[in-house]
Amino acid sequence: MVGSEVFPSQGTIITSTGTAKNEGTKRTIQAFQGYPKIPTELFPYTIFSP
Repeated sequence: MVGSEVFPSQGTIITSTGTAKNEGTKRTIQAFQGYPKIPTELFPYTIFSP
């Protein structure tokens, strides 16, 4: 995904297309794969520490 000045790129859109050999039917699916992020459970006191 393309980011902008306000919102950076959040991940990648993956597109896959399949075609049936006998019928000529096409199916396309899209999936979003977000970038990994650090779980907030690792830093429980960063917001509330003095």
